[in-house]
Order: sequence, then structure tokens, then C-alpha cells
Amino acid sequence: MFQNNLLFGAASISAVVTSDFTANDGTATNAGDLTFTDVALGDEAADRIIIVGLSTNDYSNTYTSGTVAGNTLSLVVQTPSVNNHTTFILQASVASGTSGDIFVDWSSTSTATQIGVWAIYGANSTVSDTAYAILDSGGTAPVSADIDCPAGGVIVGISRNGPNGSPTGVWSNLTEDFDAAYDAVGVTGAHDNFADAQSDRTITCTQTGGIYP
Repeated sequence: MFQNNLLFGAASISAVVTSDFTANDGTATNAGDLTFTDVALGDEAADRIIIVGLSTNDYSNTYTSGTVAGNTLSLVVQTPSVNNHTTFILQASVASGTSGDIFVDWSSTSTATQIGVWAIYGANSTVSDTAYAILDSGGTAPVSADIDCPAGGVIVGISRNGPNGSPTGVWSNLTEDFDAAYDAVGVTGAHDNFADAQSDRTITCTQTGGIYP
């Protein structure tokens, strides 16, 4: 099953926040830090925030440091240490550049590291809510979490599953952006903008094609 599901909501400065999914990348390389080169970051803007969803294959991992186009990534939220998968959501204010390198460093060596990248415009950097869910049984039942989002905000989610097969995710109440599998570990991401405030919006992600544990 999908082990990790992280959701991010950002407050609005004015009108409705806009956002775009810009890229995903990954590797089966066994490493404790990685640089993803020339990653698409979307249109330049003075108020642009880059969101990076990071997934690693070691449950004891903690986020150490990272940059996107030379700008420091800060930790928004991560899953707790369980079931050999750790997922992080990171953010940085990045005004210039339509592409750039993303460097991430975590506390222990990990295989099957993956990232998803989103550009958010018109939001402030204060996170309004976070949520996660962990499913530790086999099969294909969905993993689910509830999250609030202010009017004019955005929710971004990332979910990881594996090993065995090349799993894909099906999202409910959030629009899917990508599915990817490296070293038989699947990661999927999704996001949406919301003109109206969301209270306890239930986001689910169901995996097919993979089994864990």
C-alpha cells in the first residue's frame, strides 16, 4: 500500500493562489544526498514559492538541507519513522529562473529517491495546515487524510508505495499530476487550487500494482 501521504495548504495573499506542477524526477541510486539538474521551475515571479515533495527509502531519515536554484529549502512536514519510507514536503522562495538544480541531503543512505515539484504564485510562506496518513497493511485499500485550506489557497500532496511491481496512484478530491516508479517503488503527486475555504477535506490515494509490506 501507499505508505506516506503528505498534504500542504498555503494561505492566500490576494484573490486565488495559482499553482502549476512543473516536474518530477527520481533515481534508484543508493545515496545520502542527490542533485537533480536543470529541473523545470515554471514561470518567474517575485512571489513564486517552489514546493518540492521528496521521497526516500529509509524510515529513519530526517531532512538535513537542500536548495533549489541556490535558494534554501525549508522543511514543511514529514512522515514519522515507520515502514521504511519517509516523505518530506519542502519549500523555498525562488523569484528568478525557469529551471535550476535541486539539491537535497538527508540523514541516511536511501535508494529509490524521488521528487515532485510545484510552483505556487500569490501565496505567503506560512503553511496553514499539514496532514499525513500511513497505511501499513498489504492490498489496495486507499490511504486517506483530512486537511483544511483557506479560501484562495492550494493543497499539494505526495504519496509513496513499494516495493514489488511498479505501483501507480489514483487520487480522490485532488487532481493527480504524476506517477513514477524507480527501483519498483512508486511515487505519485497531486494538487489543486481552491477559491472557497476547505474544512476537513478528505484526500485519498489508492495504489494499484504494488504491495507493501
